[in-house]
Amino acid sequence: MFRFTSCDGETMKELVRRIMRKYMCPFLVILGINIVICVLYMQKHVHVVDFLGGQIRPNTVNIQSLTESSTESSEVSLLVTRRSGFQEEDKQYSSQFQTTENLKLPLDSVSKISKTLENPNFTKIEDFARNKVTQINAHPYTFLINPVGLCSQTKTPFDLLVLISSGITNYEQRSAIRSTWGSEATVFNNSGNVRLAFLLGYTTDQTIQDKVFQEAQIHSDIVQENFLDTYRNLTLKSVMLLKWVSEFCHNVHFVMKTDDDMYINIQNLLKMVSKLLNRSNIMIGYLFSKATPDRKKENKWYVPKSEFPGGVYPNYLSGTGYVMTHDVIPKLYQTCLNTKFLAMEDIFVTGIVASKAKVARIHNSQFSFLRRNPSGCAFVNAISGHHVTVKEMKKIWEELKQSSLRCKSQ
Repeated sequence: MFRFTSCDGETMKELVRRIMRKYMCPFLVILGINIVICVLYMQKHVHVVDFLGGQIRPNTVNIQSLTESSTESSEVSLLVTRRSGFQEEDKQYSSQFQTTENLKLPLDSVSKISKTLENPNFTKIEDFARNKVTQINAHPYTFLINPVGLCSQTKTPFDLLVLISSGITNYEQRSAIRSTWGSEATVFNNSGNVRLAFLLGYTTDQTIQDKVFQEAQIHSDIVQENFLDTYRNLTLKSVMLLKWVSEFCHNVHFVMKTDDDMYINIQNLLKMVSKLLNRSNIMIGYLFSKATPDRKKENKWYVPKSEFPGGVYPNYLSGTGYVMTHDVIPKLYQTCLNTKFLAMEDIFVTGIVASKAKVARIHNSQFSFLRRNPSGCAFVNAISGHHVTVKEMKKIWEELKQSSLRCKSQ
């Protein structure tokens, strides 16, 4: 039989053994390093990997079941099961605990709360922007509080819906708005020609979340989805606005997006939109032109080229307050779902997305992203002003109501 031998007289078997002895140890070391790298990557991006039913699930704050357990028609009892392990701002939590609570909400106050919430995915906005999730164009969130009757309670068209981006703990600001400039809506039980609602994200603090549920029971003007309510998630709130109006409010002519530290002169706003009832495909506010990305890493609004490679942003409106014709909203929402996210919500929605959707943006000097003097005279001809405290909001409102108000500009 033919037998292979090397130049040194080794058989094939002996040669293989010598090669394995020489190279096996480095091979095993490299293999081990690769395994460690894979494990660290999974821990960073999936947090705690949980194999359930053959699926890998991020160990997020997970409201696993939200089921109706009461047979009474006056309220719905919600069984909420929570699991922890989440990422909030720059802190990572992965502790294991589970709690179960019963929450009772009257059906006539909170018009609709989703009955099943699986994998709410409390993902930071940076993860979307940096392609760390499977779909950067998705908005995979579910409404926790949904006042579907806000628009549908009257089938007749109405002129203005004001949607206010609000921090989840800003109870005083919301209360002040309802009793001052927002009373243009609340005085008619939110069913007149002007209506309003507040846009909130979610919190893992159960005490705060319960307080929000109670607030929604009383006022029926809270819209909430299950993403974390953080400053860096403001883009998600704006996309939630577009989604909610697209799905639940088809009979409004104009929609305003604003913030809870703004004063809005509703009467001046109504005068403006009354001249635009025959217009379509427009957004109106304070327009910025030729703004450039901040490339300094130490700055608050740093944007790397990987997130926005261009040198100049498209023209955009200040996110502190802008108005849209209704036809714009479904178009913006669909475009958002196919556009790479940016954490700066006004540049993303009113600039990048609006430009892509070919929506016209119009400047109006009655809108301002700056702080105005907190007086009735400063707002008598204005539509909006920024950085208004609760005390100042009440002061401006009281002064504007005075028939004896005299201003130098008048």
